Amino acid sequence: MCIRDRCGCYHLKWYLDGKLIAIAVVDILPECLSSVYYFYDPDYKFLNLGILSSLKEIEYIQELKKVFPQFKYYYLGFYIQNCQKMVYKGDYELSELLCPETCTWVPLTKEIRDQIDRWAVNKQIRLSKPEVKKISDIDTSNIENVMMWVIQNLSLIHI
Repeated sequence: MCIRDRCGCYHLKWYLDGKLIAIAVVDILPECLSSVYYFYDPDYKFLNLGILSSLKEIEYIQELKKVFPQFKYYYLGFYIQNCQKMVYKGDYELSELLCPETCTWVPLTKEIRDQIDRWAVNKQIRLSKPEVKKISDIDTSNIENVMMWVIQNLSLIHI
C-alpha cells in the first residue's frame, strides 16, 4: 500500500463516556498530516482537548512513519499571534513559519515572536536572514533564475 492511497480529508472524533465531545479535521498528504480545524464541546474546555488532539496527531504521524518513511511532518496550520485561539501553536518546540518575503522556513523563536509584535505596529516583516533574497527580487520570467534561487535556498525550504 502507498501513502497516497490514504491521502484525503478525515474527521477524528473524540468520545467521552459515549458522548461526542470533539472533532479534529485533518488532511493526510504524502509527507504530512495537516491539522485543518478543531472544535469541541465548551463544557470540556478544562480538559485542554486541543493539546491532547495535537499530541495524538503527532503519535499517529510516528506510527505512519514506521510504514511510510517519507511521512514525517506535522502542519499545525495558520499561526496568528494576536488570536487567542491560535497563539498556542507557538508553544510547540521546533515550529517553523514561512517567511512571507523570502518563502523560506524560519524557526519560530521568542525573537521572531517579538518581531511579529513589532510588525503589528509598522506593518513590515521579514523573518529570514538578511542574505536570503526576496522572491519578488527574482526575475521569474526566466526559469533558470527561479531554479538558481531554489538551489541557493534549498536548505531552508521544506520540500
